Amino acid sequence: MYWKNDWTIESRRNFLDWDEFAKRKITLDKFQINLERGDNIGTAGVGDDEARKQMVKILNEIKNFLVS
Repeated sequence: MYWKNDWTIESRRNFLDWDEFAKRKITLDKFQINLERGDNIGTAGVGDDEARKQMVKILNEIKNFLVS
């Protein structure tokens, strides 16, 4: 999985392979999605908090599909 962050997001990288993604805890932390281990997806341009929550929900649904 790849994503693009702007310069304001401190993140170790901008990709995870599916196996690694399936092992991560996905949470919302203000204006970014935290994928643990220093990996974050910036969401400042997404819209409101509800849109960010929906992104986390979708990522968790993908993760659940991968582990099943």
